[in-house]
Amino acid sequence: MFFRFVERDAVHKALMALLRTRTYICNRAWTETMAFESRTRKSKPRNGQ
Repeated sequence: MFFRFVERDAVHKALMALLRTRTYICNRAWTETMAFESRTRKSKPRNGQ
């Protein structure tokens, strides 16, 4: 019983860590994409087209 409880706690911690990592990666990718787009927009203004 105790082992099962410990195992479940470990699985829960692993799932939470995975979720946190995925959220961090998504936020990081979103931030880098926005920064890249703003950089591209600054270096190449499209108002002439």
